[in-house]
Amino acid sequence: MRPRRTVISTRVFRLAGGTEDNDLWVTDYGPDEGGPVIGSTWELSDTERAAIASGANVELLVWGSAQPPVALRLSTYALGKAPPPSPTLGRS
Repeated sequence: MRPRRTVISTRVFRLAGGTEDNDLWVTDYGPDEGGPVIGSTWELSDTERAAIASGANVELLVWGSAQPPVALRLSTYALGKAPPPSPTLGRS
């Protein structure tokens, strides 16, 4: 997935020493859109689109506890509650 600039992007975060391939374009949404919220648009590769079409999920990873950097990735973990643990054999 690659972050992409859109026609409504309002600003960009640039990686120190990076190139435009590292730019994270965002849109600032105000109170009329439920803000303050920052949104970014991501374009999937054909391989990622195929994986999602085949059942993969998208997982958001967050580092830190303030306005953190984030990453999106594909996830194939099943959705829903984890199954209960198996009973231990041979115990009564």
